[in-house]
Amino acid sequence: MGWSERGGVTLLEVVVAVALVGILGATAVLAHGAMRDALALREGAVQVAADLRAARLRALGMGRGQRLLFAAETRVYQAQEETTAGYVDAGEPRALPAGVVVVGCNADGGGIVFRPRGHAASFGTVTVRNRSGGVRRIVVNITGRVRIA
Repeated sequence: MGWSERGGVTLLEVVVAVALVGILGATAVLAHGAMRDALALREGAVQVAADLRAARLRALGMGRGQRLLFAAETRVYQAQEETTAGYVDAGEPRALPAGVVVVGCNADGGGIVFRPRGHAASFGTVTVRNRSGGVRRIVVNITGRVRIA
């Protein structure tokens, strides 16, 4: 006897339908969280790469060294400008997206430095991580080229 012939559904059919909806809903929530973390990580890596490229352009345009200073296990990094007295902060610290932190920077002194001709005096890799443990690396070579690995 089919559903249309009985005029209703059994309790077992309702329980199975509710269980399937629950499983699908839980899967969607978990996938959404993982996707959100992955997007935040990508956004953070693109942001750092863009700020590094901007620092290089500032060095070329202003004729003064520019540095981005990274502190491990924080969400912020600082742009700095070279003066006769050394480097001074240029603006407020820049924050990464929520859930993304700087793992570290392997350049000398924890900072990527661009010289007035655009090359990197201090070059290396900046690594960022999200809550899920995903990692992205922003690599700066000696010529000042910035890429996300």
